Amino acid sequence: MSKAWKAQHQRARFLLKSVMQRRTPLAVDDVRAILSIRGESDVQKARVAPKSAVRTSHRRRTSDVGWGEKSTAIAAFARAPVDFNAAGLWTQWQSHLFAEKLVQPFKQVFRELYVPTAEEAELSESRRYSSYQIQVKQAAAALRSRGWTASYEDGLQKVFLAQGICVSLYAQADWFSPSDVEAPAIEYVCFSRSRYVPDAPLHIADLDPVLYSEVMRDVDMVVSIAFVGGVDPETGQSTKELRAAIVRCTAELMKLPNVSVNGNHVHIKGTLANYTVHLGSGLVRQEGGTEIPIIPVHGQHRESTLSALTDEDPKTVEILSKVVLLAEDSSSKDPTILQWIRPQG
Repeated sequence: MSKAWKAQHQRARFLLKSVMQRRTPLAVDDVRAILSIRGESDVQKARVAPKSAVRTSHRRRTSDVGWGEKSTAIAAFARAPVDFNAAGLWTQWQSHLFAEKLVQPFKQVFRELYVPTAEEAELSESRRYSSYQIQVKQAAAALRSRGWTASYEDGLQKVFLAQGICVSLYAQADWFSPSDVEAPAIEYVCFSRSRYVPDAPLHIADLDPVLYSEVMRDVDMVVSIAFVGGVDPETGQSTKELRAAIVRCTAELMKLPNVSVNGNHVHIKGTLANYTVHLGSGLVRQEGGTEIPIIPVHGQHRESTLSALTDEDPKTVEILSKVVLLAEDSSSKDPTILQWIRPQG
C-alpha cells in the first residue's frame, strides 16, 4: 500500500469519525457513495458498514450496523454507542462484528460510552474526575490531538459550533509550562453555551448525549495517559466494560468455554491451574497462588483484527493475548511463564 493511499485512508478515517461525533447528517446519495468505495484488500474490508446499512424514506431496513435514519430529506447519520445502547442492541452488534470479522475504519461499535449520573444531569459541570493529578505537558498534548485548544485566559477548551456548546477543563495548572512544585489536579469539566441565551440555564441533561460521552472520553483518556506516576491505578469504568465485552466475544468466537468475566476480572479455568486477569491493569494471578509476570511485547501485529476493533489500544490487546494464552495453557511451551504456574492436583 503506497504512502499516499495510507494518508488518504487516514484522512477518510478522521472524517468518518467526525461525522459520528458531531452527528453530521448525510444524504442517501452520500451514504451510497461511501459504501461504493473500493480499495486495496485491508481498506476495502474496513468500510464503515455493509450496504444493508443504507436507509431511505421509502424502504426501512432493520439490519443496519452503522447508520440510522434522520429524516426524509436528509436520510442518515452515523450511529454512536448512545444509539446502540438506547436500542438495546449494543451487545448483539459487538457479537456480530466479531462473528463476521468486520473491521471498522474507526472505533464505533466498540467505543466507550459515558452516561451522566443523576446528580450531574441537573448541573452544568461534572466532577467525576476531580482530584486526579495529571502531568501538564502530556495532558495538554493529548487533548490538542482531540481538538481542544489552550489559552492563558481560559485554559483548555473545546467548542462545538453546531451545538453552540463550549467545554472547559478546570485545573490549577499552567498549560504552557510544566509544574515546578506539585502536579495539578483536575477540578471539574464545565459545559456552557458559546452564545448568550437569556434566562436559559444549561444543564448536562440538556446536552446531546453523544457530545457529553465524547467529552468524558477525552478526559478519561487524559487521566489514563497523563496520570501522575505514569500509570492510572484504576482504568475508567467504561473502558473496563468495553474490554469485558471484547473478552466475552473473543471467548465465544474462539470457542473458549473456560473463560468468564466477573466484575473487574476475567476468570480462566485452565488445564494446569485457574487464573484471573484484571481488566484494568492486565495483572495476572493464579487462583490460590501468586502473580504470574507475563511481559507484553507491544508493536507487533498492529494490523490484526483485534487491534483494529480496539482502536489500537495496546493494553486491551495485551489483556486479550494473556486470556487466550492462559485458556490454552496446556499447549504453552514458554518456560518463562510455566515456571510461575503451580499445577493443581
